[in-house]
Amino acid sequence: MNQESKNYQPKKQLKQTETRICQNCGKEFTIEPEDFEFYEKIGVPAPTFCPDCRLQRRMMWRNERKLYKRKCDLCGKDIISIYPPDAPFPVYCSKCWNSDKWDPMDYGREYDWDKPFFEQIEKLYKKVPHLSLMELNNTNCPFVNYAWFSNNSYMCFDLGYGEDMMYSKACHFVKDSIDCSYAKKIELCYECVEVEKSNHSSFLKNCENCLDSHFLTNCKNCSSCILCEN
Repeated sequence: MNQESKNYQPKKQLKQTETRICQNCGKEFTIEPEDFEFYEKIGVPAPTFCPDCRLQRRMMWRNERKLYKRKCDLCGKDIISIYPPDAPFPVYCSKCWNSDKWDPMDYGREYDWDKPFFEQIEKLYKKVPHLSLMELNNTNCPFVNYAWFSNNSYMCFDLGYGEDMMYSKACHFVKDSIDCSYAKKIELCYECVEVEKSNHSSFLKNCENCLDSHFLTNCKNCSSCILCEN
C-alpha cells in the first residue's frame, strides 16, 4: 500500500434533507444537507424550532411599539416606557438617565469563575437601571420610541427629524403625514410605503419624486397621477 492510499480519507457523506415538526408551533420545516454541515462545523445541534419561531426568540428582547405608563424609579414622575410597571429592574426617564444623579460604575461587580455566566448576567441585568425610551431631543412627543429631533408627533417609531407625524414607522425628514412606513423627505402624505421626496400624495408604494398622486406603485417623477403602476 503506497503512502497516498494510507493518507486517503473518504469524503464524509452529507445528511439528506430532513423534515421536522416545530416543537413550538407544530408546523413542518425542512433542514437541508448544507444546514446539517454548518451545524456540525460550529458544534451545535440541529434546530427543533422552525425558522419563524427561531426569529421570534431572537427578537423577543426588542420591544419597539408597545408602551406602558409607569413611574421613573429615580425621580418618581409619571412617564411612558417600553417597560411595564412590574419590570424586574429599575427604569429611569431620559432626563434622569442622562443626569449625574446616578453613577453607572456603582453597578460594576467582579466576575465569579465558579458560577455560571448566564446566572451572573441575569443578576446584573435586573440590577442596572434601564432607559425608559430610546429618544433624543424631541418636543411634545411622549408616545414615540427610537425617535430623535422630532416635534409634535404621536405613536411613531424609528422617527428622525419628523414634525406633526402620526402612526408611522421608519420615517426620516418627514412632515405632516400619517400611516407611513420607510419614508424619507415626504410631506402631506398618507399610507405611503418606501417612498422618497414626495408631497401631497396617498397610497404610494416604492415611489420617488411624486406630487399630488394617489394609488401608485413603482413610479418616479409623477405629478397629478392616479392608479398607475410601472
